Amino acid sequence: MERLGNELRELSAEDGNAVLAQAKECHINLYKKDADTAYKQCDWRELERLGNELRELSAEDGKVVLAQVKECHIKRCKKDADTAYKQCDWKELERLGNELRELSAEDGNAVMARSNELYKKISVIFNSPYIILDLKSYEVRSSVNAPKFNEEACRTTELWLRRIPAGTFTMGEYSSDKHKVTLTKDYYIGVFEVTQKQWELIMGNNPSLFKGATLPVGEVSYDDIRGKKKGKGWPEGNAVDAESFLGRLRANIHLDFDLPTEAQWEYACRAGTTRERYGNLDYIAWYYGNSGGKAHVVGQKSPNAWGLYDMLGNVWEWCRDWYGDYSKSDVKDPVGVSSGSRRVGRGGSWYDSADYCDAANRSSRGPSSRILGFRLVLVPVQ
Repeated sequence: MERLGNELRELSAEDGNAVLAQAKECHINLYKKDADTAYKQCDWRELERLGNELRELSAEDGKVVLAQVKECHIKRCKKDADTAYKQCDWKELERLGNELRELSAEDGNAVMARSNELYKKISVIFNSPYIILDLKSYEVRSSVNAPKFNEEACRTTELWLRRIPAGTFTMGEYSSDKHKVTLTKDYYIGVFEVTQKQWELIMGNNPSLFKGATLPVGEVSYDDIRGKKKGKGWPEGNAVDAESFLGRLRANIHLDFDLPTEAQWEYACRAGTTRERYGNLDYIAWYYGNSGGKAHVVGQKSPNAWGLYDMLGNVWEWCRDWYGDYSKSDVKDPVGVSSGSRRVGRGGSWYDSADYCDAANRSSRGPSSRILGFRLVLVPVQ
């Protein structure tokens, strides 16, 4: 319309000016419509941009839109603060509180108070023996008691993790590869292998061969769990792909759930013991000799001393590390070799002989291989 107005003005100034006036009015209406959309979406930055552009066309209309920017900014911060609180992201909540305080001291102080409240809540949770994540509401709570098996939620709609104390142990199977490993930080690890119901709640599918809500999920790849782009970056970083299991889980709760490192897995499996197993294999594991050729409901065998079930047998479990040679010397918080083509699997499974089901036995698979299961770890918020 503006082009036509300019062209028409060459022929008739009056007609051209009339068309250009309409172009300006149309332009203003379009900006006002976009501004309404930005306001509804709490997009204060877009609203500010539109207000400044509109001011060039109509000082009055531009002023009206710019007056909404502060209100919109406050609404956006408060909305983001609600999300941060639900996701247990106290650092983001603190940042938003400081940003909001520049706009409204009262609202900013209220968000800062919520940040302090959340930090105290998280501190209490991460000093408890057990952490529980509700996979429907994504609320996190703590417990001093182990899960109750008469309440199926602990193996379906909730993730239960047990606190593991920092410590030193001898890692390795043979005299040639045994070495001292020190884990300097406490961490939490899944009481059970991730079950099919838990996988379904996050991913919406069930790839397992043997079906059952409380059976361990199987036939999942490292790539399915962490992703094949960002997720393959360990040990350089712990980022994961957005569409992976961990990506979807982290998007709902701002806690860095992950696969255990190989050292975390073996330390948790041993639970202070030094032999290849933490008990009589028939009592603690489903393996070739007693499984009947199939996977079983998690938690039916005896746990280790730290209350972890099925660390041996049932399904192989993915670890985060690349498969490679161990360090020749004592190490702290090892993360595995820097690169490779295969990731570590641990624990043996229902179809393996007893030889494969011990705390130090290692396996490896390509990241896209879909024959393993897994359990989760979580390092306490610092």
